[in-house]
Amino acid sequence: MTPLRLLLLCGVVAAGRRYLFTAPKAFFAGTPERVCLTLFDVPETGNLTLTFRRSESSPTFAQHTQQVSGVAGGSKETCFEVQTPELDDFTMWMGLEVTYPSAVNYTISGNQYISVFSNNAPEDHVFIQTDKYVYKPGQVVRFRVLSVNGKLRPISEPLPQIYIESPAGTRVAQWTNVTGQSGLVQLEMQLAGEPSLGEWNIHVATSGERRVTKPFKVEEFVLPRFEVNIQGPSFILDDAEEVTLKVCGRRPGPTVPCFESAAVTSASEKHWTSLTGWRPPPNSQRMALKSRSRAPRRSP
Repeated sequence: MTPLRLLLLCGVVAAGRRYLFTAPKAFFAGTPERVCLTLFDVPETGNLTLTFRRSESSPTFAQHTQQVSGVAGGSKETCFEVQTPELDDFTMWMGLEVTYPSAVNYTISGNQYISVFSNNAPEDHVFIQTDKYVYKPGQVVRFRVLSVNGKLRPISEPLPQIYIESPAGTRVAQWTNVTGQSGLVQLEMQLAGEPSLGEWNIHVATSGERRVTKPFKVEEFVLPRFEVNIQGPSFILDDAEEVTLKVCGRRPGPTVPCFESAAVTSASEKHWTSLTGWRPPPNSQRMALKSRSRAPRRSP
């Protein structure tokens, strides 16, 4: 779907009187599109003409006319729908003109080239999302299906069929005429303890006879394990200015480099006795690591 961008035409009608015209930068052929004209401090009623041509000098092939009016000292917005003919993709010249009675002695005019796209693309779009890509046997496969039209608005029509196939092509779960909330359907399927391993597929059939597929995998896998070891001196003096600790990690596969970190700060701490409970001892210090590290080295 081609994204729609906003087209703005604005200008000054007369001293202190202004206008703002908004419309899509891209139109879909044969589809009504909404445009708006806002008048600021223009109390008179005028005749609006919106003209569509292949170029500025070519003949007019579509036109829209109507009356518009504003208010004195304020603003008023007038919105209406226009529709272009069923044609292939092309660039079109759009001209805006608002004329007022001769006694007023001012007009509104502006023009801009816009894009028009043929509307032969499928009206609906279906998106399938699973809660994860790889599942283990016995887990629950949770997924959701979002249906929107060409303007990304939810489709309330039920989906004729949703089903899941195993790697062998066997249909193991099926739902028919599924209706969700605001175009969103949420479903789940329990995997067996010993299912077929490999790539499974979720199929969604739409009312427009389109079919959307989303794959996911079922595998026997184990989450990677790792271990972190911190080695330091057997004791630390309270007046030490620096203490070196060795931090090493272990995991399956390549060797993980070890890091040596050093630096301490002193801070008072409390200790507990049966007579006094928690209290700060005199001249006591605690060692705390700071974020300073030396060059790493590999463990043997």
